[in-house]
Amino acid sequence: SVIVVTANLFYANQLADDLRNYTDQVFVYPVDEMISAEMAFSSPEARAERVATLNAVAAQELGIYVLPAAGVRRFVPSLATWEQHHFHWEVGSEVDLERLPAQLLLMGYERQEMISKPGEFSIRGSIIDIYPLDAPSPIRVELFDTEIDSLRSFDEETQRSIENVTEIWLSPTTDLVFSKENLQRGYQTLMTQLDKRLAVTQ
Repeated sequence: SVIVVTANLFYANQLADDLRNYTDQVFVYPVDEMISAEMAFSSPEARAERVATLNAVAAQELGIYVLPAAGVRRFVPSLATWEQHHFHWEVGSEVDLERLPAQLLLMGYERQEMISKPGEFSIRGSIIDIYPLDAPSPIRVELFDTEIDSLRSFDEETQRSIENVTEIWLSPTTDLVFSKENLQRGYQTLMTQLDKRLAVTQ
């Protein structure tokens, strides 16, 4: 594989478009240079592209990886943490409904009463609706107790089924996922900084 670092996101996208004229194995890690812009305007498409690129890295796919200089400085999870935030469901798989909402939230999904766009999920009794970032339509999961009884794609507007599927792979909706250890260290760091700040103001 080859890694190409460009000056900014504009040149990264431009180079990737040119390279795709010669090969399909081009992966872009789009990160905006301005943190404020990244936080406020990061599109689902950019998030999906970052997730797809990290999935390709985790799978050791050969190709050309293009990223702007800001992408080099960006925090990414360890391979173990990244793999922990993925689900592979098929008919017959067991699902822990008590832990699932927290797990999906940590993967970047948003809980809604009714889902309407990628990155959302809904749980109503024994029915789980989830809209993966890389799926053309949302997936409805029906449980029998804790076991998956059926999987099918459906239209989010009409709620009508489209087709049955045998399995789904759920990736995070963001490249910023954290292990419990990451969160604990972050909490301790924040509390230490808070104590220092309060000591100054007292």
